[in-house]
Amino acid sequence: MLIFDIIRKKYVVLTPEEWTRQHVIHYFTQYCGYSPALLAVEKKFSQNISLRADIIIYSKNCIPKILVECKSPLITLQKNRHLPQMLRYNTWLNVKQIIITNGIKFMHYTF
Repeated sequence: MLIFDIIRKKYVVLTPEEWTRQHVIHYFTQYCGYSPALLAVEKKFSQNISLRADIIIYSKNCIPKILVECKSPLITLQKNRHLPQMLRYNTWLNVKQIIITNGIKFMHYTF
């Protein structure tokens, strides 16, 4: 099954992780009022190491603001398992907020 991604402007396979990703995208664009132009999906951001963020939300000045890691709804979120990965990513991005979600539960961290 495919679903249309409004950010990547293409159909993608609807995996459990993609289900979460699409719900987060629509939450930020429809309910929080972020322009789709301020979101990047599956964005590679490292030059030396291959790092890919599920969702990066930028400020209007194109500065990374929020980093979102999406997991399958079948995954139980664990701070000690999932946060270290996001903190490594944040050494490159220096965002003020990190969100880890499985689409049902959210872990939110502010720096």
